[in-house]
Amino acid sequence: MLSRFKTKGKLFGCLFLVLILGAGGWSYYRLNLQWIPAGYVGIKFNARSGADRSRVYEPEAYFTGPFDQFYLYPTRIQNAVYTQDPAAGETKSADGILITTSDTANTTFDVSVIYRIDKQNVFLAFDTFGPIPIETIQAQHIRRAVREESSVVGNQYDVYSLMGPKRVEASHMLSERLRDKLARKGITIIQA
Repeated sequence: MLSRFKTKGKLFGCLFLVLILGAGGWSYYRLNLQWIPAGYVGIKFNARSGADRSRVYEPEAYFTGPFDQFYLYPTRIQNAVYTQDPAAGETKSADGILITTSDTANTTFDVSVIYRIDKQNVFLAFDTFGPIPIETIQAQHIRRAVREESSVVGNQYDVYSLMGPKRVEASHMLSERLRDKLARKGITIIQA
């Protein structure tokens, strides 16, 4: 009778150990499973060896080690809105672009920039900005470029032309200037 009790105890102990190891393995797997959402691509970065430049990771789930993480870049169209309306835009505050026109009028304009990062430019964007999230790139780097180039374009028009008949022309000129400036950083401007 006693030998039978020891056998059942060993059996339950082994089952308990298998259950604990299985739960631990499943937890480790789930904690190290990272998703790249649709409309984004990723670069795998290891704290020890740096960026994995062998490939750009497409949207799906990937198992990563304890020192790995993904930096995500949007391949879908993004819209950066800089507006005076405190209820709209990316910061939900009045952050329109102040432009000085050729007749020295300082006027704040609402500017919308439609952009994305093409898959072939992901490593260029990573080399330029490093591990900065796209929200920070949009709030700081793209906004700064929009301010600088809007000032250059705005100086070529008087305030009435810029608000009226020359608005589309100025928009195309701003788009071209932003394309030239941000393409070197891996950002594709579609329209401004």
